[in-house]
Amino acid sequence: MTNAGWLDSAAASGVRRSLVEEFSSIHVYHLKGNARTSGEQRRKEKDNVFGVGSRAPIAITILVKNPEATEQGQIYFATVDDYLTREQKLQQLRDIGSVLSSQAQLTRITQDAHDDWLNQRRDDFSNFITVEGKKQDGLAIFANYSRGNETGRDSWMYNASKAALAANMSRCITFYNEQVALAKSQGTDFDLDNDPTKIKWDRDRKQSVVKFITSPIFDITKVVLSLYRPFVKEWLYSDRFWIHVSGKCLNCSHLRGRRT
Repeated sequence: MTNAGWLDSAAASGVRRSLVEEFSSIHVYHLKGNARTSGEQRRKEKDNVFGVGSRAPIAITILVKNPEATEQGQIYFATVDDYLTREQKLQQLRDIGSVLSSQAQLTRITQDAHDDWLNQRRDDFSNFITVEGKKQDGLAIFANYSRGNETGRDSWMYNASKAALAANMSRCITFYNEQVALAKSQGTDFDLDNDPTKIKWDRDRKQSVVKFITSPIFDITKVVLSLYRPFVKEWLYSDRFWIHVSGKCLNCSHLRGRRT
């Protein structure tokens, strides 16, 4: 007689599998009484056969090893009726006399591939179309996807307002080119200006400024529509000089900022 939680717990699938492998037959009589349920299920569980001494469901389990058995791991299951009090459950056990008797009315259970005995799961989910098709040849919702454009400075390069984006990037590019000019004139005395209101630096731009590489001037034709994180339509300044990592392009140039 044990806690019956192992009968349907996902964490106890290994226990159920081991019992099937180890014993020729397994006879379980479930006495219910799980006080951790609620609502209608709690009313069905009703009293525990140990009274207030236990809040866990209780099961009587008989494990049989028969070296002459023609089948291994036969599972037989029965349960007391719903809504029974402690006394009614005990009386039902007395009336049965033995879990192995015909009065117990045990039902043969066949475990599934997941080692489930009760509440066996359906495999419908495995037949659904997969979301990610990059690593398999079957039907998929997204056959092509990438990280999209990792700008390293989203607050500068994305904006719902085309005019605001143009103003931000014009100011950023102008400031960057001023820093390149200072680096040329000051040499080893050059000190990078890290003012976050003027620019957002990344590794590539920090390296390019000390190599005296200027940025192309702002080009309004590089402002394109983009899907941002991932369902908000925003404008993107799609210039490879300013995009830190550019993901796979999806077919057309106007989708270069798209994130899938």
